[in-house]
Amino acid sequence: MKKTMGLLFSAGLGAGLMYLFDPERGQQRRAQMRDKASSAANKATDTVNKFSEDMMNRTRGLGSELRARMKREPVEDSILVERIHAAIGRLTSHPSAIQVEVQEGQVTLSGPILADEAQALIDRIENLRGVAGVVDQLERHAEAGSVPGLQGEPAGGVH
Repeated sequence: MKKTMGLLFSAGLGAGLMYLFDPERGQQRRAQMRDKASSAANKATDTVNKFSEDMMNRTRGLGSELRARMKREPVEDSILVERIHAAIGRLTSHPSAIQVEVQEGQVTLSGPILADEAQALIDRIENLRGVAGVVDQLERHAEAGSVPGLQGEPAGGVH
């Protein structure tokens, strides 16, 4: 068994060397192998560099977020309104039905909303950086029914 394996290995090695050192096409084959190996090494390096850069950016972002949360600096009301609208768009099926007012970090929400979406929205907004408090004036409805603000196809965020 060992002799057979040794013979097969030797035959394979010999065939490979003949393939690579063929006087007519061996140089071309070796160049192709070198180019493929170089390309694979470059791709691996690019992948590692992209992963490394991504991790550094994520770490910087996390650090910035933590520093901002620790400082508890006030956030401009106009910026807070934009953050709230983004949250509304992700958490409700009819985001245009909800009105947002912000004054010195105090958020007032009003308008119609489906009852099963209301609490998640309020919880999310209370946890946004810069929100001092939330005044809930939302009109909860079990279903859209004939409520004008809840008519039409739901937006892409929830349903």
